[in-house]
Amino acid sequence: KPVVISKPVVISKPVVISKPVVISKPMPEKPKSAPQTPPVEEEQFASEILLSAKDQEIAQQEMLFLATPLKCYFCELGRSRMSKSNPADFFHLQLEMNGQLAKGNPSNRDVENLATYLRVNIGVARKVLQHIGVSHQTKESKNRLSFVRALCWDNMERLVDLCNSFEQVWMAIQMTKDTFNISQEVLGQVYRWKFMS
Repeated sequence: KPVVISKPVVISKPVVISKPVVISKPMPEKPKSAPQTPPVEEEQFASEILLSAKDQEIAQQEMLFLATPLKCYFCELGRSRMSKSNPADFFHLQLEMNGQLAKGNPSNRDVENLATYLRVNIGVARKVLQHIGVSHQTKESKNRLSFVRALCWDNMERLVDLCNSFEQVWMAIQMTKDTFNISQEVLGQVYRWKFMS
């Protein structure tokens, strides 16, 4: 038999490999600088800290002031030396006999009203109203200018506070009737305060 030669094998075109893709490395981001606080804000923040420290100190002083006993000339005078014919003495005696002395529970509005009327410290007004309570006697302008005012002044610690209150009280006295006795009490206590300070 004749030898059959098979068809030649045709080699396909060579495979061309494309150029490798170069992946660029990501550039590192520059860290963002923190926004600088302007000096004005820093000063404001520092002032807020100082103010809060002052507020705390004032609050502590008020707590210590409220914790100290009230100076009451009626209590120092004693029952035996009080006169029932004197309205202020009789009012204090009634409170003591009824067990209502030093058991007052004034509202913030009552305290603010008295403090504004006599121009005294809020702490002083609160202590006085806690001692004698809130009633129509303590709300009466004549009593406020006499024995209520005297209690407030006895519990003041600074002469400048007394001067501020005196100015307010003296103006109120000039607008009321029959002020001779009250004015004499006021002036007498002012002079006593002056010599004791």
